[in-house]
Amino acid sequence: MTPLLAEFQIGNPGARLELSIAEHTEDLLRRDADLAVRMLGPQQGALIARSLDHSRVCPYAHRDYLVREGAPRNREQLMEHRLAGYDRRIGLHAHWQAKGLPMPIEQLAFRSDCAMARLAALRAGLGIGLCHITLAPREFELVALEPELFGFDLEIWLAIHEDQRERAGLRKLLDFLAERLPIQLGVATLS
Repeated sequence: MTPLLAEFQIGNPGARLELSIAEHTEDLLRRDADLAVRMLGPQQGALIARSLDHSRVCPYAHRDYLVREGAPRNREQLMEHRLAGYDRRIGLHAHWQAKGLPMPIEQLAFRSDCAMARLAALRAGLGIGLCHITLAPREFELVALEPELFGFDLEIWLAIHEDQRERAGLRKLLDFLAERLPIQLGVATLS
């Protein structure tokens, strides 16, 4: 997001931006945020949302971890490995469960509600955890487990409160992100 916001601000020098990277869903109805990028469709009726297609997510591990522990070849073997995931905010963990990996959060070898901490755990070789396949290649030491077997798609949405749609600056940012974010993430927009 940060490179995109820098690009937006160059074209809109008067824009004042605040980025909240939250592991929880900011409440747009209470005005906790003006605009949200979400990995699930908005459930609240007073929101206007734009689908930006999806992002593929799959488990990754540090190459040294895989040399030491071996790469799982199926879901049963994956369950025997040290897994890293969310703590209190189950987020993507629920997607693992929906894909037939019924692991209780308490069984995770490393838990944190901070995405950077989970990424640092993978970099340190603490286990296997989820990453977006468009972002993980920047992490040269991380290796993807077979995406066809272990991966799944998450929707990407932009959302604003319906009362905010006429704010020119916010609308400009919404349109900019709708165009540029899919390119940044390597996905195509839906028409």
